[in-house]
Amino acid sequence: MTKKNKTRHRLNELLVELFNYILYIEEKNLKDRGVTLTMSEVHLLESVSKAKNNNVTSIASKMMITKGTFSINASRLEAKGYLRKYRDENDARVVRMEITDKAKEVLKIHDKFHEVLIDRAIDDLDLQDNEILNQSLESILKYLRSEYKVISKDMN
Repeated sequence: MTKKNKTRHRLNELLVELFNYILYIEEKNLKDRGVTLTMSEVHLLESVSKAKNNNVTSIASKMMITKGTFSINASRLEAKGYLRKYRDENDARVVRMEITDKAKEVLKIHDKFHEVLIDRAIDDLDLQDNEILNQSLESILKYLRSEYKVISKDMN
């Protein structure tokens, strides 16, 4: 195996393993702090909290899920007291979402986990290394976004 192929193979292993560990440990971290939500539910809350346009269509699109899937999960979170749905003041056809104080507490725990994770990732790197890491991850993200556009276009 060439050095380049070894590097490619190892990078693939690292990305898959990182993804799996992050999901597992993050969910365990939340459960240990009394949060009974799934990671999907927490990420939905995060998407609502960060949404520039907080209507159902925009948030579902940003999350890369259907409006139906979003609505079902949002209704569950609303019933649990984490979300509030309301009608747009100017257009009653538009449903908007906002998180509750209960959700803000969950997101504090979630954000702290990510803060520690990122600090650990960059602690041993100098500024130039951080920039190279960011550029590499941006390149991967750019590729994934372009693939998503092709796939989602084919589905419509």
